[in-house]
Amino acid sequence: MHRRLGVALRAIRESGAEVPERLLARRRALESYVAHATQPDGHLVPIGDSPADARADGFPHEGPVVRVFDGGYVFGRSAWDDPSAAYYSIRFGPGRRLHGHEDHLGVTYSAQGRRILVEAGFHSYERTGYVDWTRSPEAHNVPVPASGTFRPGTPTRLLHSSIGPSSQSYELADEAYGVTRTRRVLVGHGPDVMVVHDSVPTGALRSLWHFDPALSVLSRRDGTVVLGDGDGFTVSLLHLPGEGQAVRPALLSTGYLRTAEGVTVVSPEAPGVLTVITVNSATGD
Repeated sequence: MHRRLGVALRAIRESGAEVPERLLARRRALESYVAHATQPDGHLVPIGDSPADARADGFPHEGPVVRVFDGGYVFGRSAWDDPSAAYYSIRFGPGRRLHGHEDHLGVTYSAQGRRILVEAGFHSYERTGYVDWTRSPEAHNVPVPASGTFRPGTPTRLLHSSIGPSSQSYELADEAYGVTRTRRVLVGHGPDVMVVHDSVPTGALRSLWHFDPALSVLSRRDGTVVLGDGDGFTVSLLHLPGEGQAVRPALLSTGYLRTAEGVTVVSPEAPGVLTVITVNSATGD
């Protein structure tokens, strides 16, 4: 869209007409969005139909490292221009449209130069069961109630946010399954940690967590799963309650028509589930 707007603006100028200020302002606003949606590794965060290998180089950025967009996007990082900075995204807002996925309440997370929590992502526009699945809630890092029927296109509310220099917290809720599911997210920097609490007022839910294909399971015990990349980098996921946790393979999209096998950790089924993700660098920090 940014490129096509550039073509349109150039054509308007070459025709001798005056460029509408509204179009210029819209393109500037889009530049801010793209900058915040770009991970520290230079790739767009792979949500919706953004491929996991899409780059967004050269977009200017300045000011706050955390931005909440009214369209339903939270993007946060610990620093600009640092490949090892922590980064996260959270989805809320209006229901799915066009190239959107059913990813509301979903989060992604990276830290210390590694992608950690990812989603199934964009594979293609082929008409296959796998492509349909990549758009479904189960292909994202979301809480799924044990009962109730999913209602496509349900909006999600951002109820509260608190943004500080060393930590940020958010509270979101919707009725996508006919019951209010609430997610509270806390992200801390130094040390890098993400804490998520999911709950429903009646019944129970499970939380789904998809890990980057570069990470494999190193150990699993008492509700804690430790994953690593083979180079000394490890990340731990703790569930409370822990009994009933499951680990299973998942096929994730790494680019257009490309996939790789990753690991999905499924929480125990409970009215409330606490997930704690901690990060350890290869140097042991």
